[in-house]
Amino acid sequence: NARLVEAYIEQQRLTHDLHVAKEIQQGMLPRKTIERPKIEIAGFNRPCDETGGDYYDYITMPERRMGVIVGDVSGHGIGAALFMATARALLRAFTYKMADPAAVLREVNLFLDRDMPDGSFMTLFFGMLDTKTGAFRYASAGHNPVIFFRRHNGSFEELDKTGPGLG
Repeated sequence: NARLVEAYIEQQRLTHDLHVAKEIQQGMLPRKTIERPKIEIAGFNRPCDETGGDYYDYITMPERRMGVIVGDVSGHGIGAALFMATARALLRAFTYKMADPAAVLREVNLFLDRDMPDGSFMTLFFGMLDTKTGAFRYASAGHNPVIFFRRHNGSFEELDKTGPGLG
């Protein structure tokens, strides 16, 4: 009975820890829709597990730029969540220093490749919108095609992958 009680207590602790990890990870995702003249950006995530590697973000950057990110880490669970959190931190750091999406992804990849376990990888789309001119530049590291909607003419455009996954 004592071992069963110990196992139960350990299970409750793990359940609590997973719940806390889920709350932290969900707190890293944007909660509000971005609405500016001529721009609306929104996202939603419903994970299949307590934690995982699904990721999206919008980042306000210097010089009237806005970053839009969608990514997915291989695997599920705590490992994927930690990989996602690492990638998020790197992306946020490099977007303030660099104006080229492909250059940002190259720098992020250097760190992820060096620091993440073998076999781990992440697909990622990173678009950069100039909110003044409307110019949109992007790089895609192996992510599923992204559909770009142009409200002014109602057209949709499938944006191509531009490189391999990260890590």
